[in-house]
Amino acid sequence: MAKEIVLSSLKIKNFKGIKDLEIDFGQVTNIYGENGVGKTTIQDAFNFLLFDKDSKDSTKFDVQPLDQDNNPIHNLETIIQATMDIDSREVVLKRVYKEKYSKVRGTAKTEFKGYESKYYVNEVPKKVTEYKEFISQLMDEQLFKLITNPMYFANLAWKDRRAIITEIVGDLDNNVVLDSKKNLEPLRSHLDDKSLNDFMKANRSKINELKKDRAQIPSRIDEVNNSIQEFDFDAIDFKVREVSGAIKNIDDKLQDKSKVNEGLFKLKTDLMEKKSKLTELEYEIKSNVNKPKMEFEAKVRSVEVNIRHLESDLENLIEEETRENNLIKMLKDRREILLEKYKKIKNSSFEFDEESCICPTCKRKFEANDIEVKRTELESNFNQDKANRLKENIEEGRATANQLKVKSALVEKIAKKIADKKEIFEATKKSLIALKEKLNKFNPIQVEEPKEIKIIKNEIKSLITQIENFKAEDVSELKQKKQELQLQLQQLDKQLTYKELNEKAKSRIKELEEEENRLSEKIAELEGLEMLSEEFIRTKVELLEEKVNSKFKYVKFKMFNNQINGGLEECCEPCINGVPFTSNLNTAAKINAGLDIINTLCSHYGVQAPIFIDNRESVNQLIETNSQIINLIVSKDKKLKMEVMQNA
Repeated sequence: MAKEIVLSSLKIKNFKGIKDLEIDFGQVTNIYGENGVGKTTIQDAFNFLLFDKDSKDSTKFDVQPLDQDNNPIHNLETIIQATMDIDSREVVLKRVYKEKYSKVRGTAKTEFKGYESKYYVNEVPKKVTEYKEFISQLMDEQLFKLITNPMYFANLAWKDRRAIITEIVGDLDNNVVLDSKKNLEPLRSHLDDKSLNDFMKANRSKINELKKDRAQIPSRIDEVNNSIQEFDFDAIDFKVREVSGAIKNIDDKLQDKSKVNEGLFKLKTDLMEKKSKLTELEYEIKSNVNKPKMEFEAKVRSVEVNIRHLESDLENLIEEETRENNLIKMLKDRREILLEKYKKIKNSSFEFDEESCICPTCKRKFEANDIEVKRTELESNFNQDKANRLKENIEEGRATANQLKVKSALVEKIAKKIADKKEIFEATKKSLIALKEKLNKFNPIQVEEPKEIKIIKNEIKSLITQIENFKAEDVSELKQKKQELQLQLQQLDKQLTYKELNEKAKSRIKELEEEENRLSEKIAELEGLEMLSEEFIRTKVELLEEKVNSKFKYVKFKMFNNQINGGLEECCEPCINGVPFTSNLNTAAKINAGLDIINTLCSHYGVQAPIFIDNRESVNQLIETNSQIINLIVSKDKKLKMEVMQNA
């Protein structure tokens, strides 16, 4: 059943520029007056009564009258009362808005504390939450503005306008659009599990990726093509055999000359063996002579290592003792802090500020019973919290004492270990001093050079003389020639490797060309789907605009704009005879367009409310509407003049 709201009367006192005014409304009411006498203020007052805002949807405006210097006039009560007929039931809403003062403690002065409102429904006082709840049940604020102000809908953001229109007419199912044109059928399988917008984004992303891959192929082909090196591979192969033969010939000559030089090689080998045997004998003799001293030195090194280990152990124990002592100090400090905290908690007492017991919305002080309940609740919470904190403090203190006991015992054990280590350390140092004294007094036994060593030294001198007098064959020229031929052969082998590389490069170029063709075919396929998607959108636009416009008598909605690139851009623009509301439409056409939109909204939501039409003088003839009409007409009247009419 449709809800009908009719404004029967409105009483305004001390609101903005209106001092005292009472209006009785009919189905059509004309309010005349020149600019600035308060026509719009009447609509502001009605909106302020319902939603705490003016007709421009703002909460920041001067509610109470201002003096000639534009300052608020104090100690006035602003009263707005509206009598409405809601489905043949009379409802009276009233709001009293005034300044709030409080007495300054200890003085006779009062201090301004802001503003407060009192609300009434059918003369019954209501709390602000109760009043707002009543209004919200009566009418949604957004819907009320949509059906009472012809300009409100068109001034919304286009997305908000589109959301409202879509809610009224509903959206079109993809299958309906696909069924309307056979050539759209290839899209059906792509729209089973995703929206068209998601499909188009995914499809465009694939196209871009494929184009990016395709764009790289020519440069990759060029890179592979540049790697191809053209040579006369048959001639190179012949040259390789020729150079290899020359190298083999030189190797044969070198082998013949090397046989002559084998005698020199044998002399040098004998010399090296004799020198090695001499070194072994000298080391053996020296070792036997110095063996007693080496044993003393080994003992000294062993004791020195032992001393270093003892020093390291002592350092570690001292560091451990220092750490544990620091921890003990921290535990003692923590114990003192916990004790101080315990005393502070134990001596704390409950405090209650009665002045803080005020309503956060209307700033009114609580009743005495409510204050006592609040005090009891807060005191109980305080005592419980105090007991919990004392318990936590005691438990933490006991844990700290146990830790302190454990750490103290550990420090005693460490101190005992340090004393034992120091005693061992001192004894070991004395042992080292004694060993070093013995080592310094040690004198090795001098022995005569053995006969065997003398014989070997004479043999070494003889071998050196023979080597110096040996005449070797010169093979440097043959080796130089061989090195040159080997370098030439390496260069030829390097050129031959390009034969296989060239074949692989040409095969790779063919693969890249095939890949380029495959990518082009796939891109063409996806671009075909993209064109179908755009046609799908245009088809849906035509069907959707037809569906939307069937709901309106005068207004035609433009739901999409054609872009330069051939695409579509979503919008929601009401038009009259093709002229957009927000551009060149005159005031009269805008008002009638707004009324046509209101008629459709009222029909859809099943509700009617008073329509305030500002600048009514600009319209010769209003379109038909079942809602109550309140015309605000600019005239030469110095004071507001009301007139109840039979029709608009």
